[in-house]
Amino acid sequence: MKKLRETKYDVMVIDPVVPCGELVAELLGIPFVNTIRLSMGNTIERYCGNLPILPSYVPVSMGGLTDRMTFMERVKNMMFTLFFDFMFQQYDSQFWNQFYGEALGRPTTLCETVGKAEIWLIRTYWDFEFPRPYLPSFEFVGGLHCEPAKPLPKSLGVAALGHSDTSPSRQETADPQFLSSGCPKCYLPATPSDLSPVPGGGGIQQPYRILLKKDIVKKH
Repeated sequence: MKKLRETKYDVMVIDPVVPCGELVAELLGIPFVNTIRLSMGNTIERYCGNLPILPSYVPVSMGGLTDRMTFMERVKNMMFTLFFDFMFQQYDSQFWNQFYGEALGRPTTLCETVGKAEIWLIRTYWDFEFPRPYLPSFEFVGGLHCEPAKPLPKSLGVAALGHSDTSPSRQETADPQFLSSGCPKCYLPATPSDLSPVPGGGGIQQPYRILLKKDIVKKH
């Protein structure tokens, strides 16, 4: 802790699924930001972030349900919610509440400490989630943690066109030696005959990655 204090950090970015990050921030006396994808049963978001997740129409995480639930699926969703709540209250909260209280020297709880976050950054996109209410302190930052895409290797011999589809007229001829080396997935200079036209696509199109067939490889 002495070394951490000497660094004089301005803010900490932590994942509340893994405890003690917010505890270190409290001991250092600096603000912190929560970054999370989801927790089991959304327990941390609900109990620590006060996020309203109603089991009547919001599917609990890791339950395998959608927002279009039948009556029995809603009952199942409620049972999942009660199960995760029981696990969180009986196992996680009791131990960490005592530990946090001893470390800080005052009565406190895990969720009280986690809830002091300045903002919650959700590592996904809003349109990837099922409809549910969110608080102003929750912000979606999908893709922020991802590494930028690297350019394709030159051995593929494909022009980077910045489009999700390629057509035969836009493709360059691949290196025959590279094709014959057993490349599992790469571009073809010719369109396979079994690809059907895409409706409204203006002709035959093929995705970036297509599996090479033995007969096509032999031609090269």
